[in-house]
Formats: sequence, C-alpha cells, structure tokens
Amino acid sequence: MKIYKLSDEVSAKDDDLAESAGLVITNLKQGVKNPGRVNVYVDDKFAFSLDVAQVVDFKLKIGRVLTDEKLEELKKASEFG
Repeated sequence: MKIYKLSDEVSAKDDDLAESAGLVITNLKQGVKNPGRVNVYVDDKFAFSLDVAQVVDFKLKIGRVLTDEKLEELKKASEFG
C-alpha cells in the first residue's frame, strides 16, 4: 500500500492502476449550503459528502483510488458526519 502526502502528485503508474480499478476520486468541492462539508466525486459522479475533518482524517484527495470496501466505509461515515 502506497502512502501519499497531500502535496504528492499522482504518477502515470498510479493513473494506470486507477483506470483498471475504476473507483477514482475525480473531484472534491466545498458544499454550497454547508461550507463545512466537502462533496466527493468518484468517476466524475457525486458519491457522498463528508465533513472537512473527515476528509483530512481519511486523507482523501483527487486521484486517490478507492476499493469497493473503502467506498462503502466512506459512505457510511458520510451518514454520521
């Protein structure tokens, strides 16, 4: 498992892995009604929203590849955030 810092760039090798996995965070946008929330887009579609603190805790960033299990974990965390 590769650990990324927020300042890391996603390499071409990571992009190839992302394309094969199919679950890539493609965008993170601040919530309109609640600026303390972040809308998370997976494969260019809205997936869920989290508190800013949760985004930091889960170390989410654009280009991160998610497994099905991790996606479900994040969606459950969204319900409690």
